[in-house]
Amino acid sequence: MQQYQRVVMWSVAAAYICLIDRLAISVAIIPMSADYGWSALQQGQVMSVFFIGYVLLQWPAGWLADRVGGLWVLATGLLCWSLLTLLTPSAASLGFLWLLVCRFLLGLAEGVAWPATYTLFSQWVPIARRNFAIGLLNSSVSGGTIIAMLATPWLIIHYGWPQAFWVYGTLGLLWLLVGARFFREPAPLILEPPAGDAGLAPQQSVDYADIQLFQLLSHRGALSVVSAHFAMNWVIYLSL
Repeated sequence: MQQYQRVVMWSVAAAYICLIDRLAISVAIIPMSADYGWSALQQGQVMSVFFIGYVLLQWPAGWLADRVGGLWVLATGLLCWSLLTLLTPSAASLGFLWLLVCRFLLGLAEGVAWPATYTLFSQWVPIARRNFAIGLLNSSVSGGTIIAMLATPWLIIHYGWPQAFWVYGTLGLLWLLVGARFFREPAPLILEPPAGDAGLAPQQSVDYADIQLFQLLSHRGALSVVSAHFAMNWVIYLSL
């Protein structure tokens, strides 16, 4: 397995863990509400405060990843959201406000995942392989949801709802340690096809420095993509 393939594997698995950690409370909220007597309004607040934190760090995370490297931003995010997942049962036991703070911070931590991973792929993955890498990354949205919705009820039924958060948080910390052995050398910033892919034609890099944000947002194709993505996410997040 080539280095860039190991990087993609680790990053995609981190994205799956990200989704699983995020969605555990979608199932656990039922027994948690029974234990603490939360109203439907409070349950909605617990679910929605995550996304306030999530949206706030999207652009800052991308800006930071471009300057210090996607690896460090993604690894730091993985560390933080794993610890916050572990702390979720304790936060709930301390009080409702503490749980809201924990969920908000979890949203901030997970907000770095996609911006940092895109930067990481631009540093490590050959251009000819990036579409496939991004496809695998985005599979975590559905795949992580399936895993969380299958595994979390089983964990809750057999071991109690706190165990779900402890298991998922520990999994993230362990995967962070596994990733340390994948990144012992600097990012190669590959633009050519990897060795052994002679059949893939090299692609020239394009200088996008002169493209202004207004030009991008006013482009019909860009607006179409944004509109479709908004509509898709409206349905996904409402379902979650």
